[in-house]
Amino acid sequence: LESFGFSIVVRLLEAMSMQFIRFCLVGGTGLLVNLAITHIGVTVFNLWYFWALCIGIIISWTCSFVLNAFFTFPEHARHSYGKKYALFIGTYAIIFASNAALVYVFTSLLGIHYLISITLSAAITTIFSFTVSKHVIYHSEG
Repeated sequence: LESFGFSIVVRLLEAMSMQFIRFCLVGGTGLLVNLAITHIGVTVFNLWYFWALCIGIIISWTCSFVLNAFFTFPEHARHSYGKKYALFIGTYAIIFASNAALVYVFTSLLGIHYLISITLSAAITTIFSFTVSKHVIYHSEG
């Protein structure tokens, strides 16, 4: 593309790709936190996998919010973190509804192991989560 005078387009795509990669790295970290907390909840505290998942999600979302704010979207307007966190939690609560439904279907109806179900549902909702994070939660002013 660069040979046809599209160097600006190429640079924009590369930047977006790097940002998406960073988002996926943060998401992967959040997923690992979620899986660990969920597994501990199930195996150590004998919680039903779904309650353990809820606890894991709350903890992993907080980690993801902080990491995305400083690593994935460092150019965002750096104020009103309380409002941004509330927006993040509200938005991700909607995403959680689809994740929870997918995890339940995969695990309880299809018999897939709960940790694999969590991973599959996270992969399915990643693009939507990135789009909302980039354009709603961490948007740049200016």
